[in-house]
Amino acid sequence: MNTTLVNQIKQEFLDKFNEEPLMVFSPGRINIIGEHTDYNDGFVFPAAVNKGIIAAINKTQNSTSSVSASDFKDTISFSIDSIAPMVKESWGKLCFRCYCRNTEIR
Repeated sequence: MNTTLVNQIKQEFLDKFNEEPLMVFSPGRINIIGEHTDYNDGFVFPAAVNKGIIAAINKTQNSTSSVSASDFKDTISFSIDSIAPMVKESWGKLCFRCYCRNTEIR
């Protein structure tokens, strides 16, 4: 894991939200035969790669969530009190859809 990048993400979080984040790393993988079917008992031939996702997270004191992408220099915000579909295609729409799916708001 790239500790320089971890420290950069942590500092960006502190600068933006003025709170100490919980740091999370999710390692990447590739599948030699091209499918990701292991979650439904399919066959896979995965291999680890030296890529992954680093996230800095924290709870909020209100119903608004914010997601920032360091590499895009962009932030999206949405409130669970007034969920409205995101029309514009962007990296943020994927985050928003994951949030909605995990909270069963569709």
